[in-house]
Amino acid sequence: MCMNEQTDIHARLMSQYPQVPEWWYAIIFCESPAWQYFILALIISVIYVIRIRMIQAVTNQQVRLNVVTELIIGYALPGRPVSMLISKTWGYITMAQALLLTSDFKVGRYMKIPPPSMFWAQVVATVIARTVQLGVQAWMSTNAKNLCDPAQKDGFICPSTEVFGTASTIWGVIEPTTQFSQGQVYYALVFFFLIGFACPITSYLINWKWPNRIIRYVNFPVIFSETGTIPSASAINYVPWAVVGFIFQCVIRRRHFSWWTKYNFVQNTL
Repeated sequence: MCMNEQTDIHARLMSQYPQVPEWWYAIIFCESPAWQYFILALIISVIYVIRIRMIQAVTNQQVRLNVVTELIIGYALPGRPVSMLISKTWGYITMAQALLLTSDFKVGRYMKIPPPSMFWAQVVATVIARTVQLGVQAWMSTNAKNLCDPAQKDGFICPSTEVFGTASTIWGVIEPTTQFSQGQVYYALVFFFLIGFACPITSYLINWKWPNRIIRYVNFPVIFSETGTIPSASAINYVPWAVVGFIFQCVIRRRHFSWWTKYNFVQNTL
């Protein structure tokens, strides 16, 4: 539906601003090297972006594509760990950044910020963040002794970076064909894709047959996705999340609904 056909007040107010020209996005696309790998990663993102956006809109949790892209790219580029990592990053980050971009545009919509201004704010922020990140990385590599070592005195042990690097060995050097193909040691894990496919359908059918059951609060994509961060995360990353969620979404929501309605989501933005 076109913007001028909508009756939403925000759409009417924003209709006075020009939209972001598509060729601005095309310039960013054209600067990317290794077109064939980038296009494959982009196809993966396009297939999943709307579905993941729907899940995120309901749960405020973003389902990750890192394992899916690692598996697909690992089969497509066997024995090429660096290419696998680059293509994996394209496939995962393209989807994640697309969702973040649309979220920021939504904020701009309610703030009545013209879309071109939001676009350039994103581009400038990306350039600044990239420059600062590389500078901090270079400084840390030079000045922090034993960086990423488990015994590093200041706690800079880099768990996420180590997992990212280990992935290049598992999916790029060893290759999925020697682990997950038929007859290999982890072949049985492939069938978990069928389980992941069947669980949401099963919960939907149960809720359709017996509505208002507790299973309607269970979101299997989020459950399966969040367990994927366990290699770098620990109990301290999960326990506070569960405790705070239970207090605000269960206890306070039931006993102090008016306060919850007014302040809960405001606090969530902090």
